[in-house]
Amino acid sequence: MSRLKIALTAVGAALILAVVAFFAIPAILGFDQEGPPQLVVGDRAEESIALAVGREDGAQPVAQNAEVVEVAAEPVARIENADGTWVIVGDSVAGYRVFKEFVGLSDFEAVGRTSSVTGELVIDGDTVTDAEFSVNLTTVTSDDPRRDAQFRGPILNTDIFRFGTFSLTSPIELTEAALNGEAVTFAATGELTLKGVTNEVDVPLTARLVGDEVQVAGSIDVVFEDFGIEPPFTPSIVVADEGVVEFSLFFEQQALSAS
Repeated sequence: MSRLKIALTAVGAALILAVVAFFAIPAILGFDQEGPPQLVVGDRAEESIALAVGREDGAQPVAQNAEVVEVAAEPVARIENADGTWVIVGDSVAGYRVFKEFVGLSDFEAVGRTSSVTGELVIDGDTVTDAEFSVNLTTVTSDDPRRDAQFRGPILNTDIFRFGTFSLTSPIELTEAALNGEAVTFAATGELTLKGVTNEVDVPLTARLVGDEVQVAGSIDVVFEDFGIEPPFTPSIVVADEGVVEFSLFFEQQALSAS
């Protein structure tokens, strides 16, 4: 075989391998997979963060030492007095979900979460009069350290804008069902602050009282441009122009959580 034929054969083989690799890379890297399930009421940090960042051989996320969340099958009797301030406790979790596309071939989700969440809500009778929570964005972690470096650096610049916050701006009228342990969905309005920019947002919330806890979960649609956020650009991965802030929060009545 002539040297020209050998060279052409080698080039052809290289091109075939390149094409195969191009189409195989998304599956190899897990880019054809969905992220962990969206946070819902009752999801606790230990389990949810393990789902978000724990992977086994690059495959689907798996829980590591996950806590089994047990929720009463029947509504729990209403506590004697729900009035007062309720504070967020350590089981709470918040994070982001961003949708990406690998060069038009495969969609995948980037998910990062943290349990560094603080805040409180105030109940007066059957009304939530005030509520707010703050997330330490420097602690948000995903399954990819490179993504985390981008998130904390050029995307959100967490050295300057350390926290993301949400504050309720309109009261929420509670129902007997929610106060008696049933999961009830409410429409809430508030202000979300990211990267020093504040916008009014509408938030569908699910809440319930289980034992001595108020459990709240929800998600907020975020259009990056509205908050001055520029998604990272790479030739092979296209990031959507909006994402989701997710949260699952647990509140205890201040008098009960005090030491």
